[in-house]
Amino acid sequence: VRGERNEPLFVLWTAEKLAQLRNTSLDEVVAQTTANAEQLFAI
Repeated sequence: VRGERNEPLFVLWTAEKLAQLRNTSLDEVVAQTTANAEQLFAI
C-alpha cells in the first residue's frame, strides 16, 4: 500500500490491520471509530 495512491478501500484494510494488532474484532474497531467521529464532529 505504501507508495500507492490513497483509495477509500484502504480504510477497510487499515481497520482490519488495527483490529489484528489490538487483538480485537473488526466490528469493535468500526464501532469505536464511528463513536469517535460522532463525538469529534458533534453528529
